[in-house]
Amino acid sequence: MSFFDTSRLALPADEQERRQAALERFAAEGFPGPRLESWHYSDWSALAEREFPLASAGAEPSFTLDTVQPLPLRPVHTPTPCPAFALDALNLAFATEGVEKTLQGQAQRPFAIVQQVTGAQTMRHLRHRLALDVGASATVLLWDAPGAGESETLLTAVLQLELAAGSQLRLICLQDADAAAIRALHLSARLATDAQLELIQLDFGGRRVRQELDIHLDAPGAVFRQAGLTALAGRSQVDQRSHVWHNAAGCESRSDGRLIAAGRAKAVLNAKVQVQPGAAKTDSETRIASLLLSAGAEIDAKPELEIYADDVKCAHGASFGQLDEAAAFYLRSRGLGADEARQLLTLAFAQSVLDQLPLDGLRAWSEQKVRALLAEQPA
Repeated sequence: MSFFDTSRLALPADEQERRQAALERFAAEGFPGPRLESWHYSDWSALAEREFPLASAGAEPSFTLDTVQPLPLRPVHTPTPCPAFALDALNLAFATEGVEKTLQGQAQRPFAIVQQVTGAQTMRHLRHRLALDVGASATVLLWDAPGAGESETLLTAVLQLELAAGSQLRLICLQDADAAAIRALHLSARLATDAQLELIQLDFGGRRVRQELDIHLDAPGAVFRQAGLTALAGRSQVDQRSHVWHNAAGCESRSDGRLIAAGRAKAVLNAKVQVQPGAAKTDSETRIASLLLSAGAEIDAKPELEIYADDVKCAHGASFGQLDEAAAFYLRSRGLGADEARQLLTLAFAQSVLDQLPLDGLRAWSEQKVRALLAEQPA
């Protein structure tokens, strides 16, 4: 990993010691792979042999939804570590940009954080922190946008959320990276009394993508609701891990994951809910549904529950299947072509997630992405 030694010279001089320590930790551990239990389905170890010089900060891409207010990236100094994740040390060593903002009151327009790597064979590392004051509410879009075409790029991002009492945040994470892109996101959140976090995840691309979620419901009345759609084709791979911690009594969590894989794509979802001692009156439900569109595709889904408290209501389940050919035949008997019938059925499977999107333009665009999955998968 000699390219890390070269890239280190571009880091802020007054932070060299701290960042060097993080870099040494990462060098000792290396890129993760199947030898780690939590990385059983993903192998990034070969990336140690690649060359990824730091990308220069350029202009952010323009956003086509005029109802969204972009949040500019700014220099990040002495970044604060967050809970351990295999790639946190790499991000801590090199992250020099990010969004740090405290939101107050009732935001009338959604905010957007746009992440992009435009230089071929380069890497970029971002670190964000969003805090919501007491009673504040906002909608935020975190968009991992395409930028380098067919060239391999590496981007890691850390997003830390702090929701004060009674605050409400709707967070949309849109990952539409290039076909050869390598992406890692670590999202951690802490919710105070009666705070609410609604997370909508959309994943449509990337060659190697890893997402790690740590959600802490720290006070009574905290609510976390998650709806995720992963729709992949080609040779895309997306590996998602979520861990919801019920740390206080009377909290609620809901998770609905929809996975679709075509071509030789691979989707992984491990959703864990942990009810800590004393967290009575917990109400939690996790559902994962998977749709395989081709023989070469792979989906690995695993919901988990760990309960260390009494008087709780918890449920979880997972299902797998293919398109219902009887339903496709029915649609064809009503005049639809074979491709259109399969597209409608696939879209219907994803609709429960797409219907929750608050931006009409994003919803219509996402529906087209789902329809396009079958373009190279004839009936």
